[in-house]
Amino acid sequence: MRLPSFPVALLTAIVVASSCHARDQTASVLRADLAFPLVCGESSRTHIERNIEAFLESERFRVLNQGRIQRDHGVEHAALHLIGLDINHRIINFEAFPTRKDKLGVKLNTPPPTHRSAELENRLLAFVSEKLACEVQQVTRGENAKDAIEFYDWEIQRIETLFREAEELQGRTRL
Repeated sequence: MRLPSFPVALLTAIVVASSCHARDQTASVLRADLAFPLVCGESSRTHIERNIEAFLESERFRVLNQGRIQRDHGVEHAALHLIGLDINHRIINFEAFPTRKDKLGVKLNTPPPTHRSAELENRLLAFVSEKLACEVQQVTRGENAKDAIEFYDWEIQRIETLFREAEELQGRTRL
């Protein structure tokens, strides 16, 4: 059986491409403003995805459920992968660990230089522990200097491309 053709960028992780592109930029790494792993126990993937989508939308983020799109097209690269992007170009990323479907990684990034949003960070931490009932593990906070802006802009463009490709897969196009 031949799978239908669809955008490769949407259906595969772009970590390697991001890393390769980073070498051409001034900054070679984007540090998350806030990052943490969490363990969600017995919660179903559907339950977790719906709650993450609702949280991101309540925070005025556009949501891309890349994991669901992959599953819908017969590809399961990531058990769970949701990306949120807001009008201020803040990114929230939820992604399942490849070896443990009950463990997720969460990252929040803001455009460089880092401008912390303590309120958003607190709401995100409260959401995963209270609404998802997941155990937050090691919380880390990072900073990005102004020299990371070019790489960050490239990351925003990559995510915007993923949103466009998802719309095309669903038969919608942006005006």
